[in-house]
Amino acid sequence: MQAAVDYYEGPALVSMSVYESKTDNCSIPDMPRTTSTLPMTLPTATPTTPTPCAGDEYEIEEGDDCHSISLSEGIGTGWLLMDNNLPAWCDSFPTEGTLCLVNKCDVVTVEEGDTCHSIAFAAEITDVQLHAWNLVGISFLNQPSPPPKKKKHRSIILLLLSSLFLISTFLFSFLIGILV
Repeated sequence: MQAAVDYYEGPALVSMSVYESKTDNCSIPDMPRTTSTLPMTLPTATPTTPTPCAGDEYEIEEGDDCHSISLSEGIGTGWLLMDNNLPAWCDSFPTEGTLCLVNKCDVVTVEEGDTCHSIAFAAEITDVQLHAWNLVGISFLNQPSPPPKKKKHRSIILLLLSSLFLISTFLFSFLIGILV
């Protein structure tokens, strides 16, 4: 047993009395605790050179925000932020400079009440494709698809069937009453 093992009571073994109580069970009396210091070097930061943009460059104009750029340039807001190492929710979005637009696509503005299923249906794609193509920045992806809407003609058919059942039951009872 070593005194500085982090996985077995870690810092508690630093105390000599705890160490001695643990080594007494091993029948090794007066076993001195040994410690060692490992050389520690801290990594030094190396300056990085900016990588060239792998997509289109966009010069930020006055009045631009993440949403207006996303819509006008055809890039998902999540991808715009991620590709440019910008904070989530468009927090502290830059007002000047150049952005790199890599993951361009058809953009849909999510409206209140939209679900993954309704967006996929409108775009004529599957729910699976929508999920696969939108891994960044969409918080409603885990919502279940709504149940299919009931069609009105099914309700009318059920109403007619139940009415026919009642009428036939009444007629049957009436005929039985006459015959008896």
